[in-house]
Amino acid sequence: MRQVGMVLGSREAGALDFWVAVEEGQYLRLDDLVYVEFRHPDPRKGDPNGNVRYYGMVDQVIKLYEGAQFDTDVFLARRDLLPVSLSYAAHVQVTRLVPEEYLPPDPGSPVFLAQQEALGLALYYDRMQDQRLPVGLLKNGEVAYINFEFLNGFKGGHVNISGVSGVAAKTSYATFLLHSLFQSPANRQKANTKALIFNVKGEDLFYLDKDNSGLNDEAREAYEKLALPAQAFQSVAFLAPPRKTPGDILADVSRPDASAYHWDLVQFCREGLLPFLFTDRGAMSNLGFLIDQVTERLRRLVEDLPLTRRPSQERTFELEELQGRLERFLAPQLAEKSAWIQWQIPHTVRANPDAVYQALLNLLDNALKYGTGSEIVVQSGQNAEGVWLEVRNQGQPLEDFERLFLAGQRGVHAANVRGTGLGLALVRRLAAGWGGTAYGRALENGNAFGLTFPLHRGTTLKRSENHTPV
Repeated sequence: MRQVGMVLGSREAGALDFWVAVEEGQYLRLDDLVYVEFRHPDPRKGDPNGNVRYYGMVDQVIKLYEGAQFDTDVFLARRDLLPVSLSYAAHVQVTRLVPEEYLPPDPGSPVFLAQQEALGLALYYDRMQDQRLPVGLLKNGEVAYINFEFLNGFKGGHVNISGVSGVAAKTSYATFLLHSLFQSPANRQKANTKALIFNVKGEDLFYLDKDNSGLNDEAREAYEKLALPAQAFQSVAFLAPPRKTPGDILADVSRPDASAYHWDLVQFCREGLLPFLFTDRGAMSNLGFLIDQVTERLRRLVEDLPLTRRPSQERTFELEELQGRLERFLAPQLAEKSAWIQWQIPHTVRANPDAVYQALLNLLDNALKYGTGSEIVVQSGQNAEGVWLEVRNQGQPLEDFERLFLAGQRGVHAANVRGTGLGLALVRRLAAGWGGTAYGRALENGNAFGLTFPLHRGTTLKRSENHTPV
């Protein structure tokens, strides 16, 4: 035991903090750990010896001249013209009491530097058992531990690191803490432990898997004392934003084996990332509603895409292939309108299936928005020129259909319906891509919007089919 001072009698000593007068020839620093022991007024409530022991950490140290009244007295004292005494005091914040009897320590009680077993008791190492995670060295050279259960989420999961800004001190310690977490026996789930580091300053952290060439013998001895290997991280993957150049998607960093971190359009839609493009979404209720609607529409649009192969090309396929995808996508709108779709599409066409899907989706969406009945009919037919496909809905017959296929034009009944006037223009453009066209026509109690597909090699005309409506 090394006595470093006594409990001050000139300052208040409380149950949670007290002052220590440091003896001549001894010293205390910030973060040093000490303990003081004194007799309990009722020995039966103390430890087996009838004592109470206070453990604490030094959080303030001061020196001053006793006997000096004015600031200039220091010059007189230095010339031995004024009798003064040097006071060296340290403030201690209590960390533990054994037993927990909250009594103030007696002035004049001897104060000892906490070392080895006493240090462990001051920092609750005895309570950690096999959960002791090494987190560095104390000022006295002893290993500092924390309870791993307060870091792994079992009892807690937060670490606050403070330090000088701009010199990478906090970053360096954070990576050391991760190294300890991966290598310490306290972590019994090393194989399942992963870390995600966001690098925002240069590319230094892109070399965590390389040995530190500046590691000296003193640092290696410190790692040995911590029972940690002095080595680089063993299993690391590096991701970086892609370069803003055409061609292959490459990471915009100097490390050649880094992977580009990005989302393609399908991932963007499927994962619902659209809201993250708007910083003021929460402050604008109308914008938030629109973004939510579009996000969900994009998600449903890609859920049935054939992601295991390249984007579809023109091919011969049966129109009935599209029925299931379209019904799943439109299910919420159909339920909201209490509507249903009657399918009569037994024909085969040659086109890009995804383009036909999108065109038909736009036509069905318009039928749900502007139609007045509960039934929507999707019907195909064939004539000498090829195959036609129509979406029919009930409602007031329209007149100027060609105007509706111009970008930005909307029908006379669209004032209270959300839309941009681009849907039918896109349908006509898609139809032109496979060599067909898009049209509209009035029915007795509604309207029909259709697509045409040209004849292709191998097509057999079905004379029993209906011809294109006039």
